Amino acid sequence: MMHFPTITALTAAAFGLVYIVLTLRVGLMRASTGIPIGVGKDSVLRRRVRAHANFAEYVPLVLILLMLVEGADAPAYLVVGAASVFLTARMMHAIGLSVTDGNSVGRGVGAMGTLLVLAATSIWLGFLVAERVMPQALHTDFGSKRD
Repeated sequence: MMHFPTITALTAAAFGLVYIVLTLRVGLMRASTGIPIGVGKDSVLRRRVRAHANFAEYVPLVLILLMLVEGADAPAYLVVGAASVFLTARMMHAIGLSVTDGNSVGRGVGAMGTLLVLAATSIWLGFLVAERVMPQALHTDFGSKRD
């Protein structure tokens, strides 16, 4: 039976607070520009909408992957590490995208960090599942604490 995913739950709580901030930034900008839908020609509103949307596009999937990896009894320090890198990457991406229409260090590092954690947790989960389904065929322990 899966245990309560404490690390993922705390990570989700942090992401929830960040999402509120991103949502408020879009809503306040909409109120000040009088643009209730779409972005018009306002580049600041466009960047805020994209930062908000990009966050919503990636965060749920990675949280699900983290929860499943954590639930498969992966070492806590690795789950914390992945969650920390992901939170930092998403913050950097949101800030970088909010600052300029073009490329920025924050946006680039944030995007690469996001893809790194997405790829790592996807592959990690695949190995953890394979280990449970066919442990003798693998002859290895991919980070699971199970016997």
